[in-house]
Amino acid sequence: MIRWSLALLALAWLPACLNDVIVSDNEHLGSGEVELVATDPLRHSFDFVRGKYGSTIQNGQVVNSGSHIDYGALIPDELAVGVQGGDRGIIVDLGPDSVVAGRLGVTETVGNGQGYAGLALESGHFNDPDAAPVLDTPASQLSMDTTGHAQPFRGHVYALRIAGDGAPDLVVKLLVVSASPGQRVDFDWTRLR
Repeated sequence: MIRWSLALLALAWLPACLNDVIVSDNEHLGSGEVELVATDPLRHSFDFVRGKYGSTIQNGQVVNSGSHIDYGALIPDELAVGVQGGDRGIIVDLGPDSVVAGRLGVTETVGNGQGYAGLALESGHFNDPDAAPVLDTPASQLSMDTTGHAQPFRGHVYALRIAGDGAPDLVVKLLVVSASPGQRVDFDWTRLR
């Protein structure tokens, strides 16, 4: 009887542990990989705080359950940030991962990704000067029309900030791992603030 109880307890605990490992390697802020699909009503947007897609079905309707970034539904073929009511955003294409790595002085290894991995906040500032506008642009100057959208390119690193009414700013880095214009984009993401 005790063995069965322990086995059931382990089975109940295991999915929660696996979910933590798969979804996030940063317990406090979150990171992961997501695929946004332009024509999918449930998977065109994403919430970096919850680590889940931004839309859901409620009472027979598709509704926003919390969105920070969108692909293709708001601006064709582009990533848009600051998409939720009251939010404003900025997203900056820092260029190919290898170029970012060069600016940061890190050496690429097998598999690439060193520019993305090395991009960080140090004393409240990005360690890549090309990312400075993400934090230096006043929230009052952020808008989806001007600063809040960028075309996704495979292998490029992006830095973004979302300023919400009364909420702390959200700062995230992305590495686009694949992009099919007008269809979908896959990216790795890490919340920095």
